[in-house]
Amino acid sequence: MRADQILVAAVATSLGTLSLVAAATGWALPYRLRSLAAVQRKWGQPAARGVLLLVGLLLLALAAVIALDLRPAYHSQ
Repeated sequence: MRADQILVAAVATSLGTLSLVAAATGWALPYRLRSLAAVQRKWGQPAARGVLLLVGLLLLALAAVIALDLRPAYHSQ
């Protein structure tokens, strides 16, 4: 694994963990983001928390794919 892959995987892991912590606790700061505030106004706090949870899970999945160096079948090195 190259150094840039390690960096990107570490950043994705950090942001994913931060997002999951924000979704699991009562931390109010992430809900000041425009996108989450719009979801919160339209569908309520549980939906905004679900979006934050989904983003966190996607970031952790992305970090795993990058760390494992998975590539599409058509990619040749």
